[in-house]
Amino acid sequence: MDKSKYSFDKYKDDSLRAIDARFEAQKIAFAPMTFQAIRAMIELGILNLIEDSGDDGITIADLAKKTNLTEYGVGVLCEMALGMNVVRLSQNSTCQKDERYVLGKTGWFLLNDTLTKVNFNFTNDICYKGAFKLKESVIN
Repeated sequence: MDKSKYSFDKYKDDSLRAIDARFEAQKIAFAPMTFQAIRAMIELGILNLIEDSGDDGITIADLAKKTNLTEYGVGVLCEMALGMNVVRLSQNSTCQKDERYVLGKTGWFLLNDTLTKVNFNFTNDICYKGAFKLKESVIN
């Protein structure tokens, strides 16, 4: 079997449900903000604090105290991370006021997987600002 033909077969079918395609489009639309939110969480130590909290999780109030940031700021970052499966709510969360955040699998890879960390840093350090001029680069 011709491997070059086989590798492209999956791109010939558009079997994605419309609702899933919309979700994927929304992820693309918010990707720059998501990237920057997760980057801020890593650099501010928020993601590490969430990882360190284990299965019990940690509240936004506790994260704010430990980082000397506002609850509002920490909350915005956590909600963005929640929507991208970087964090999730702990099973110990009893109500919205006491939401406890735990690290999701995606968050674990962002913090601990060498390939992910290298690609994340490469995107930030090399690609991010240049990507803004991508269209002009292609034209010229």
